[in-house]
Amino acid sequence: MSVEPEKLLCILSIGHDTSCRGKGLTLRDALSQADYANLRPLFTHSDLIPLIDAHPDLAMQWLMYSEDKRTDGGFALTEQGAVGRRLSRGNWEWTIFSSQAEAVANYVILELDFWQAIN
Repeated sequence: MSVEPEKLLCILSIGHDTSCRGKGLTLRDALSQADYANLRPLFTHSDLIPLIDAHPDLAMQWLMYSEDKRTDGGFALTEQGAVGRRLSRGNWEWTIFSSQAEAVANYVILELDFWQAIN
C-alpha cells in the first residue's frame, strides 16, 4: 500500500511548518497533524524523491530547518548532499548521497523518525 502524494507533501512540509517562517508549529504538533506515526511504515525515502524533485523549495526548507536547529539531537543536512549524525561531541559521521533530493529524502525520514521516537 502506498501513501497518497498529498499526505507525503504534508510530511515534507513539516520542516517549513515548524519554522518561524512557516506556521510556527511544535514538531510534536506537526508530526501529529501529518499523521506521521501511522503513515511512516507505508513509505520509504524513494517515495519522497520524486516529490522533492518536483518541488525544489522543499529541499531549501529542509536545509534551513537543519541550519536553524538549536539542539544536538537528530541529524544534519548539507547543501552538498550529505546527511550527518553526531557520534560524540565534535565528531560526526557523514553519508554522501548522489543527489540533493536523495539526501533530503533520507534526512527527512531519519530526522522525523528520531523525533517521533522521543515523542
